[in-house]
Amino acid sequence: MHLHNMLGTVRYDVPVLSDEAMTVHQSFTARSLRTLCRQMLSRPVAFWVCFFLGHAFVAILGTVLGGVGDVYWYANQIRKAFVTGVWPAVDTSFVYPGGSLPVLLIPYIFGTAAYYPLWILLVTALNTAAALSVLGWNPRNTQKLWLCWWWLAFIVLLGPVALSRVDSVSVPITLIALSWLWRRPRISGALLALAGWIKIWPIAVFGALFLLLRRRWALFTGAFLFTIALVAGYLVLGASPEVIFGFITSQNDRGIQAEAVAATPFLWIGALGGPAGIVWNSHLLTNEIYGVGVTVAGDVLQPLMVLAAAALCALAVLARRSGARIRSVLPVLMLGLVLVLIVFNKVGSPQFMSWLAVPVIVGLVMQQRDFEVPARYTLIVAGLTQVIFPTLYYLFLWLNPALLIVATIRNGLLVFLLGWCFARLSVQWRDARTGRVVVRVHRFADRVRRDVGATAGATVSAATESAMAAASSASVSARPAQE
Repeated sequence: MHLHNMLGTVRYDVPVLSDEAMTVHQSFTARSLRTLCRQMLSRPVAFWVCFFLGHAFVAILGTVLGGVGDVYWYANQIRKAFVTGVWPAVDTSFVYPGGSLPVLLIPYIFGTAAYYPLWILLVTALNTAAALSVLGWNPRNTQKLWLCWWWLAFIVLLGPVALSRVDSVSVPITLIALSWLWRRPRISGALLALAGWIKIWPIAVFGALFLLLRRRWALFTGAFLFTIALVAGYLVLGASPEVIFGFITSQNDRGIQAEAVAATPFLWIGALGGPAGIVWNSHLLTNEIYGVGVTVAGDVLQPLMVLAAAALCALAVLARRSGARIRSVLPVLMLGLVLVLIVFNKVGSPQFMSWLAVPVIVGLVMQQRDFEVPARYTLIVAGLTQVIFPTLYYLFLWLNPALLIVATIRNGLLVFLLGWCFARLSVQWRDARTGRVVVRVHRFADRVRRDVGATAGATVSAATESAMAAASSASVSARPAQE
């Protein structure tokens, strides 16, 4: 006889949760996951593990998707210099400032074969130092750890271009320079000059600081001394002033790059069958726009850049003089000037988006709530940029409508963020003026109240004294009558 016939049929009743119990269970599970994630994100060990894994992931992603060709171009430039004896930024003009040459030399220790891995190690080491500077040089600091998480998310979303350009070196150096700003402004100025001589964009950060800080001349002194030392070094090596400063004018004659904000309408004209499109510039190794009006648009961009920067600086100065706090004005001006360099730039390379990390981190440090909007949209900009380049860049070059929509949204967000900076500075100026008027009204009211009080007090005192004098005279005149 089978065993189940001997024991009979055993029934197992599975409990069925009600809808209310199921909702409570799901809510409890969601809260538990959020709590677990919050605890993990607050642990420095978890961050540093993810930090290095994130850099490794982005570096490997670059070898799969592409977008790291500039690194191999750097290696080729150094190899050619060793072979021919003609050095960029010394014997011939270079597309980058002179400070970039030592940076390009460092990964060439073992030649071209190991250039890319050593470049990634160099950038990772600099990013590690920058993250430590954000944490106050304390790797176990948990108060500002969320800032480093934001930066790590930004790097991963931006993708390979976040680690494979000279911009990848200038960004962490700028962050380190800002960490020394309040304690050692001369050192901060020297580091900002170093970053600017690697890639010119930190001049926007320096300009904002020089305009608003009280110790601006200490900052300027450090930057000036470093610049003098660097220029003197290149002059000793035999470089002429035209070669040293040639990077300023080396790209004046270039057209509008396909990824630039100003290229957006021409891309759509070409996609819709109009007289516009993308052409390869073999000299500069980049894709540019051709079409009716492209030259005029390129010529207008530089004056617009100057006007926009001047307007932002004027609003910042007016806000400060009206009483706005520097913690409110400085990061907005810094972000606005960096965006001006991006929005009104003919180049518009995807690595330019990496610049945004610096002013956003400064803004989150100085005014967390007010900078949540640009922090969120900057992450979106980074993600959309990676979709365009390098993930689906071939579709972008074919003027695929889906990729053009992505590019339009990305460029529109950049313009929106620039408008946000203008609006924010205008509001700060208005609020500061309103606050100053309110303070003056309160001071006037206090003065009137004191004057009125003093006048009323004097009147009461005089009346009291008159009454007391009258009473005493009446008492004196009454005494003889009584006698």
